[in-house]
Amino acid sequence: MWSKAVKDTTGLQSYYDGHKNDYLYPVRYDVDIYTCANADVSKQVHALYKKGKRGKGITDVVNKTNVSAVTIESATVTDEEKPMIKA
Repeated sequence: MWSKAVKDTTGLQSYYDGHKNDYLYPVRYDVDIYTCANADVSKQVHALYKKGKRGKGITDVVNKTNVSAVTIESATVTDEEKPMIKA
């Protein structure tokens, strides 16, 4: 039975063309999500981000006075998992 499938290259190509999108991952994004304690911290993080600081560079500056003022979550996500990404 498998010998027929091996020889049927047209049928195999047709099946592949009809089903190749069934096995693709959705669009995924590598993101860093900054969670801030309040609006003032958010403004400070945004300003540091605009200056080119990222990750530990931001937490080192912001968390000097309050250890939990900002947290960072790094992940690979889809827009279904984190709808805020589209916004």
